[in-house]
Amino acid sequence: MRDACGQLGVTPPPILPDDRGAPILPNGISGSISHKRNLAIGLAGAARNGSIGVDLEDYGPARPGIAGHVLTEEEVTALQDLAPDRAWIALLLRFSIKESIYKALDPFVRRYIGFKEAVVHPDLQGGASVRLELAGGEGPFHLDARYEWISGRLLTSVRAQPG
Repeated sequence: MRDACGQLGVTPPPILPDDRGAPILPNGISGSISHKRNLAIGLAGAARNGSIGVDLEDYGPARPGIAGHVLTEEEVTALQDLAPDRAWIALLLRFSIKESIYKALDPFVRRYIGFKEAVVHPDLQGGASVRLELAGGEGPFHLDARYEWISGRLLTSVRAQPG
C-alpha cells in the first residue's frame, strides 16, 4: 500500500486499519488491501475519482457450497447450465467482485454489504455489470468492476462513485 501511495506522490505515515478493517490513508487518497498466502496487493487512487475495493482469491480448492450465501436467484439461474468446473469459476468471480464492492462502498455506507445486495454479471473482457439492491436504500452509486486471472488467482477491483 505504501508503494501504491508513493506512485501518487504521497508518503503516508504507518498504515493502520480503521474500526472496520480498511486502511487509514491520508486525506484525498482512497485505497484497499487484499492478500492470500504469499501474495498481497494494495491499490490506491485519488479519492476524487471514487473509492476503491480490491480482492484476491485462489482458484482452489473449489467451494461450491458457498453459492447459497453468495448468489442471488438471478445469478443462480445464470450459472445453472454450466459444467461444475465452470460454475465454480463463475461463482468465485461473483464472490470476489462482491468482496470488492463491499470494500469500495464501505466508506459511503459504513456497514456490511451483504452478498445478495448486488447482482453481478461478468463479461468476457475483464469487466462486469453490477446492479445494487442495497437493503438500506443508500445510493445511487456508479460502480466500475474489473477482474483479471493471474497465476492460479483471481484479482478483482471496484471503483465506487456517488451518483
